[in-house]
Amino acid sequence: MREDALLETVSQASACVVQITGAQNLMNRYYSVHPRRNDRFTGPTPLLRSLFRQVDFTEFSFTRHLVHVLQSHPADRFEVLAEELRSAWVARMKDLLRQIRCPTVLLWLADVPPPSPGKRADLAIEPMLVDSEMLAAIKPLATTYVEMLPSAAARAKGAEGMAFGPMEAPAAARLPGPAVHYELAKRLVPVLRQII
Repeated sequence: MREDALLETVSQASACVVQITGAQNLMNRYYSVHPRRNDRFTGPTPLLRSLFRQVDFTEFSFTRHLVHVLQSHPADRFEVLAEELRSAWVARMKDLLRQIRCPTVLLWLADVPPPSPGKRADLAIEPMLVDSEMLAAIKPLATTYVEMLPSAAARAKGAEGMAFGPMEAPAAARLPGPAVHYELAKRLVPVLRQII
């Protein structure tokens, strides 16, 4: 959202697919993230320190690890942080969709449908901390919405066909592989043809 040249390029496209990502990697009132590698936790704010006084934040490098550990603390404290992340996500997604001046396809690509809102978030569900209520808040700003749940066969192929180094294997295993992307392309082509 801070890359004006990128937003200008996107807006000149015939259409733009905006894939829904998790809420844990957003800068917020409780912690900061790296401006380019936003999965990197760069530090807590005084608000987070006061909410989780017993936590040593020097042990965290990634937001995913941070959020998982903080969820193991009392639910009421974690929910304060989770609600901040949810609110920031909705606000930023609305802002992003308003800035894109071409037709937009809002894409949910996950193994399960968007979960219902709940007090205790299941952090195993990706995109992390995003629920159906949050999607309902941003859907009106997109041209259309596509919910894509890859087949079991495509998911089973995992990273088969991907190119990555040995150190990148754990990260690659968490990403949709080529078989999932092929299914997604087949699903998106008719949608894009309709709006272009």
